[in-house]
Amino acid sequence: RFMGLDGKMHSLGEPQYAGRAIVLQLFGTWCPNCHDAAESMSSIYDEYREQGLSVVGLAFELSDDFDRNKRQVVKYIERHQTKYPVLIAGLADKDKATDSFRALDRVRSFPTTLFLTAKGEVHAIYTGFSGPATGEEFQKLKNTYHEIIKELLSKSN
Repeated sequence: RFMGLDGKMHSLGEPQYAGRAIVLQLFGTWCPNCHDAAESMSSIYDEYREQGLSVVGLAFELSDDFDRNKRQVVKYIERHQTKYPVLIAGLADKDKATDSFRALDRVRSFPTTLFLTAKGEVHAIYTGFSGPATGEEFQKLKNTYHEIIKELLSKSN
């Protein structure tokens, strides 16, 4: 359960996620690679949401001040035209982030992207992000993400 920008706690157990493949993006508004990842994830969400994909951003921030974090996350959402929900998950501490995700042996970097089946099982995990400046690696990663999502959606229908 994580804090929404509305000040209420939210979880993946809510009805809007039932039976849907989900991509969780663990990120921080302070992280340059996370900004690159947000651009890609916004595009992916726009392309696949009508087919049953949910995306949830989980912000791990530098402060434990909710109001400050909310302001940072709102700027991030506006900058990247993010239409998927973003929750404030806690401090940008890899050990604390790991405690929030028992499916991971360790959060190694931000961003970390988890691909979950419609049953909530971890299908794939990607740590870090090869952004546009990496050229061919960026294209390979985008292609991989699309392949994973198509596979998840085909299994959930």
